[in-house]
Amino acid sequence: MANPTDGETGPIILGPHRELGYNRYGTGSWNRGVGTMPKQTSESFRGPMAKGFVIRGLLKDVKETFPPGIAALLEHLPPSLKPHFDRPVLHSLWYPYEVFTGLLEVMHHHIGKDTDEYLRELGRRTSERDISTFFKMVLTIVSPKTIGERSRTFWSQMFRPGEFRLEAIHDRGMTLSLHGFPYIHPLHCRVVQGYIEGLGKNWRKGFVAAHDRCIHRGGAVCSFRCRWEG
Repeated sequence: MANPTDGETGPIILGPHRELGYNRYGTGSWNRGVGTMPKQTSESFRGPMAKGFVIRGLLKDVKETFPPGIAALLEHLPPSLKPHFDRPVLHSLWYPYEVFTGLLEVMHHHIGKDTDEYLRELGRRTSERDISTFFKMVLTIVSPKTIGERSRTFWSQMFRPGEFRLEAIHDRGMTLSLHGFPYIHPLHCRVVQGYIEGLGKNWRKGFVAAHDRCIHRGGAVCSFRCRWEG
């Protein structure tokens, strides 16, 4: 792969441009051959999806925290996922969810050394980055209810399907739950936990979130119990 280049508004170039056509939701891979990537991935793909700017956010984090660089890390991806990165990752396109989770897995192993804290910190960093860029205009947090509303907005812009709901507000605490997304990867759960903490810390410095229920631990939904001081 060629050395990547990065720009806040321009594409992250990860390799030579190739004409790629989507195969099917079984492999989740782009086939080399005739055709180009659809203008809207959702038109040809049925399954959980992640927005391009979310994947770009992971790549930006790799660039900032992994000295060997993005191209070196991508060599560890499964062969079926590598073709997704042979052309620019575009902000506004929807990609198969496994492109996001496959990249997250190699980041967790090769950068985070398989630790949960790495994932939570990744979520916090991602939240801080999004607050200052993509979601700056909608992030005026004045109450726990606002955090719940913003979480729903953020999720809908980043992943499909699913939605966040504000289940309850407690004394210096609240519970948020994710509905309609049974596909969530267990590593992603920890990133979401950190992301919520990042949002909350924008409002209260003592804000923390616990992943109290998880579909991977037998829960009906994934939920995050939040608390703060002051």
